Amino acid sequence: MKVDNLISLRYIFPKHSFNFISYVTFLSILGIIIGNASLVAVQSIFNGFQELTLKQIVGIDPHLRIVPQKGNYINLNNINIEKSKAIKQIHFINPTVQSKVVAVHNSKMQVFNLNGLEPNSNLLNNELPKYIISGSLGIFNQLSEQTIFIGSALAERLQVSVGESIELFTPNNIESSLLAFSQPKGYTVTVGAIFNTNIKDYDLTVAFISSNDLKILLSIPSNSVNSIDIFLDDFQKAEEVKAKLSNALPSEVKIQTWKELNSQLYSIMKFEKLVSFAIVGIIIIIAVFNLFASLSMTLTEKQQDIATLKALGANEKLIKKIFLKVGLLIGVISTFLGIMLGIVFVFVQSHYKWFKIDINRYIIDAIPVSLNAVDVLIVAFFSIFLCFLATIYPANQAVKINIAEELRND
Repeated sequence: MKVDNLISLRYIFPKHSFNFISYVTFLSILGIIIGNASLVAVQSIFNGFQELTLKQIVGIDPHLRIVPQKGNYINLNNINIEKSKAIKQIHFINPTVQSKVVAVHNSKMQVFNLNGLEPNSNLLNNELPKYIISGSLGIFNQLSEQTIFIGSALAERLQVSVGESIELFTPNNIESSLLAFSQPKGYTVTVGAIFNTNIKDYDLTVAFISSNDLKILLSIPSNSVNSIDIFLDDFQKAEEVKAKLSNALPSEVKIQTWKELNSQLYSIMKFEKLVSFAIVGIIIIIAVFNLFASLSMTLTEKQQDIATLKALGANEKLIKKIFLKVGLLIGVISTFLGIMLGIVFVFVQSHYKWFKIDINRYIIDAIPVSLNAVDVLIVAFFSIFLCFLATIYPANQAVKINIAEELRND
């Protein structure tokens, strides 16, 4: 073993004495281990919730949405939907009608987005049934009155349950009544089902109704829609399909990806993950300060040893390498142990679900976790880099020790 490695290990793990400096070193190692394990665990939890949220978003929201450049409606006669269907990756195309409406029930009032559903739509047949907590989608178009499907938060705000009726008012209804100084005429619908996605923005601000009923409510032609929603086999290829669609569609429409449709939520999730990294990273920063203190005290204690090494012929480069390796060895060993501990936590949580969630209130039964290799590498680099920074000053000070003065004081 090289001399510098041997001396570095002896400084970290002294053979005969376990003094105050050893305690500080131990605390710094423990702090770096805990900090790295916490970072890996927290980042994995955020990844798990982010994947769950994105899965819900891309299940209810389209992966691509075609909207008019100007105005509110697209004339389907001007769009060659069959040509768009020929593009690979496109799984389903659904012309959609939507509008903001005001719902009133027993003096309770709420504004939300009302979306039209086609009887054969992917959303109605495959996605919405996953989130139904009350009622059934099977009663669609089987009631004497129009049927609406609303989110749990919206149902709570309106204090309405399945089978009860609510009144809908469009902006045009309200504007016309104000101009005519008359009471607006509502559109009566019956709550057929209540869904819960656990995404507050959806459960409070989104509801669904038959496209035909919504067109009647909005008084728009049958061949007009607000948008054309497109679902893909792989939502991650939205940008690629968008580029292909742009060449096949007229210039009076534009295409939005799922990221653009949910840009605010997507940005918030990224920001939360970054903030959590910064907060939990403070644990590592504090541990690195302990490492800096430990190295500084080691330098003070070992001045005579360093002077002796210099007198025996050790050059400044060797002395500097000893202290740099002390810090880096502590950093590498502690970082490795901490990351492994974090990975073990993720493995155990994903397979054995130690931290459970009430399945009666949420759509999952345990805290979700997802390990990302990039996150692990970032954590490792962050930790080792800080440890390296903590060694620079003590290493530079070590080479400045005066041989004659230290040997004379011995």
